[in-house]
Amino acid sequence: MVCVRDYDLRDSDLPDLYAMDAALFDLDGTLVDSEHVHRTAWRSFFDSRGWEVSEQTYAEHFLGRRGADTFRKLDGPWQAHDPDALLAEVLTHLADVDLEPVPVRGAAELIRSVHATGMPVAVVTSAVRAWVDSSLHVLGVADLVTTVVSAEDVEAGKPEPEGYLLACRRLGVDPGRAAAFEDSTSGVTAAVAAGISPVIGVLTTTSAAALRAAGAHHVIEDLRVVAG
Repeated sequence: MVCVRDYDLRDSDLPDLYAMDAALFDLDGTLVDSEHVHRTAWRSFFDSRGWEVSEQTYAEHFLGRRGADTFRKLDGPWQAHDPDALLAEVLTHLADVDLEPVPVRGAAELIRSVHATGMPVAVVTSAVRAWVDSSLHVLGVADLVTTVVSAEDVEAGKPEPEGYLLACRRLGVDPGRAAAFEDSTSGVTAAVAAGISPVIGVLTTTSAAALRAAGAHHVIEDLRVVAG
């Protein structure tokens, strides 16, 4: 987990989440600390293919995005291959990883607190639905999530806003009356483009400077800051 303390946790400008109409959460890196799991699977996949992929390329183009989208758009040795078939291959490596995601601090508590007020909760993620279901089971909050927008639900994944817009339509809320929590620049970009306000960056995988540069309105160390 990356946690860069280049911000002030005493920031009094944090919004009142409970005054919003909905709370929207990314999954990996925001609700569950799973980057070590995914990174291990991707490295295993790249090695099996004999492809050299730098940490910078991984962080900028694979982290927080649908893998098939990156295979389609990014120059690389994968361009001669079917993106969906490559993603299926990555998922076989993921299934072989002997590591488990763990809850981000404050995640389960925040979702329970939001749900208790009657506010709807959505998960908007680049992950496939099977991974979403298992991760929410780890958190123990699957029954508290109103709707899930996963990789299978959209034509264009993050950093495009489609997933967030779909979540808002399903919940019947104006994007400007919803709060979003994201840990990656692609996720922050997607939420901002959807008109979500506020977008709150979570410092688990990406620096505060990068999250703010992507458009995050606020940055927090973990979800305990909001859960109280």
